[in-house]
Amino acid sequence: MDRCPKCHGFKSCKCERGPKGPRGYQGPQGPKGEQGIQGERGNQGPPGLKGSPGIKGPKGDPGPRGIQGDKGSQGLQGPKGDQGVQGIQGDKGNRGLQGFTGEQGAQGIQGIQGPPGRLEFAHGFGICNSESFVSGVVIFVMPGPLQDIELLREGLKVLEAGVYQISYKVILNTNAITCTPSRFHIKVNESITIESSMTQSTTATTLASTDLFSLQEGDVVKLVAELQEHFSYHIATLQLIQVG
Repeated sequence: MDRCPKCHGFKSCKCERGPKGPRGYQGPQGPKGEQGIQGERGNQGPPGLKGSPGIKGPKGDPGPRGIQGDKGSQGLQGPKGDQGVQGIQGDKGNRGLQGFTGEQGAQGIQGIQGPPGRLEFAHGFGICNSESFVSGVVIFVMPGPLQDIELLREGLKVLEAGVYQISYKVILNTNAITCTPSRFHIKVNESITIESSMTQSTTATTLASTDLFSLQEGDVVKLVAELQEHFSYHIATLQLIQVG
């Protein structure tokens, strides 16, 4: 309430007053008052919206190595790999034992005779043209062509080392048939029997064999007969030809 303009009274004014005039214009704002006492802390408001993620920090140093885990189960077998490069050829093995003689095949048709040639390698030929009923080394008395081969009574002596083709042919005679066959085979010196040269029969027939064998200088190649009772042979031949 405003003061009375007459008595300047406030609540105790008894003066008559006229009607209240219209409200005047609002005066200018007064100076800012002193800051009041800080009020009590209000309740915590609801959380704000989640902010955008920050920039990724630099990579940290690796941590210490962990303890090794248990061994896992074996995986499936992988596909077959490419074939590796062929290895270096190994050393040559020892010479194996000579195999047994196979069954004699049927004689083929004689081919057309070729032109005569000149044999430069060592070769030799021995002939036994007499009949014999005795087992043992066949005695050769007639020589054929000889080059670097010497004819002995008990066989052919090699004068030049090399690989030789050894062949023989013999006619076996008998009027009997036995269960035990008569046999022929090649023997080198006194100790080496060429098993693959073995031929045999229980009846009269022509036996022949051809083999390759490595011979040394001075070796003597012999044809050995093992005759059963009532068996004999004649026209036995022995031939050596150097092929390497």
